[in-house]
Amino acid sequence: MKAPLLLEIKKETQSLHDEIEKAIPISDPSFSFDHYKTYLLFLYHFYETNEPNMLAFANSYPELELEKRSKRESLIKDLNNHGISLQTNQDWLAKLQLPLKDINDLIGFLYVVEGSTLGGRIVAKILKDRFSQYEISMHFLNMYEEEAPTMWKSFHHWVMNHEKQLDKNEVLGSAKNSFLKFKEYQHLTHDGL
Repeated sequence: MKAPLLLEIKKETQSLHDEIEKAIPISDPSFSFDHYKTYLLFLYHFYETNEPNMLAFANSYPELELEKRSKRESLIKDLNNHGISLQTNQDWLAKLQLPLKDINDLIGFLYVVEGSTLGGRIVAKILKDRFSQYEISMHFLNMYEEEAPTMWKSFHHWVMNHEKQLDKNEVLGSAKNSFLKFKEYQHLTHDGL
């Protein structure tokens, strides 16, 4: 059984999802190893600025397992393995920050970032083949490893059980805002690393 709210979010954000796939063309053969490293740096900035706000809800919603859903450390491993400096770009941080002020914002944000972990496993397979000549680090893309479907299902289950307490429009707005931050990739990384 699907959570009606998540189905509606999927429907209402499909065009944004499609736009992001165009803005971040990972499956396109022209997406190079340097593009991958730039993408990791972009993701690091996205999570660096938004995860502290996400984790602020950990004590209030322990069943969401927010600490386990933290992706920052996986990104740090990938960046370190590729010799990329963790020095943050304050301009990027400011442009990528989301207002995670309540549970509605949190659920919209989680819809986007947890959904991306399912897609990350597929992307990891594509990039592993394409970049076989490199020692490629994919801790982020392989987040949760075989547990990825289970983590999505636990999020889905939580939303289904709490749907009546959530404000559909606010959750949807947060999901859209989260997707829009990913569209910033094209603008922020125009000059690369």
